[in-house]
Amino acid sequence: MSHKKTTHIIRPSFSSKRERGAALVVAIFIITVMAILAAIIARVLSISAAASVDEVYGTRALQAANSGVQVFTVDLIDAIEAESGNPTQACSNGLSDQTFQSPGLQNCTSNVSCTTTNYSEFGLTQFQITSVGQCTSANQQYSRVISVEVVDGHF
Repeated sequence: MSHKKTTHIIRPSFSSKRERGAALVVAIFIITVMAILAAIIARVLSISAAASVDEVYGTRALQAANSGVQVFTVDLIDAIEAESGNPTQACSNGLSDQTFQSPGLQNCTSNVSCTTTNYSEFGLTQFQITSVGQCTSANQQYSRVISVEVVDGHF
């Protein structure tokens, strides 16, 4: 008896071709979903970074306004003492604009205004001091406003 070697050729069946096509569709779907998720994450990170910058420059503008009020108040007290009894003149002669050069307040300014209300029946003068702090970064401008009251006289 002789043994014949038979060679079988294995050919892919129709169902195997469908499986390859389905795997390709699934792979494309997964790649698309991952790309969309990556784009969403990039957008969220970009928005978060912009919010952080806004917060930092908003805080700097607030500190510029605080600094403007403090400098003005010191100058106002000196002017009141120098004017000897004319607080309205002292308010109008005070420092109104200041540009800061310190590292934390670079590109920041403060604009301070002052109004007075005289309560002569009580021997008091009330000073309403308003400071607008502004900081600039690239094309953005950030500002904060502070208003304080100072009273000259004895209660």
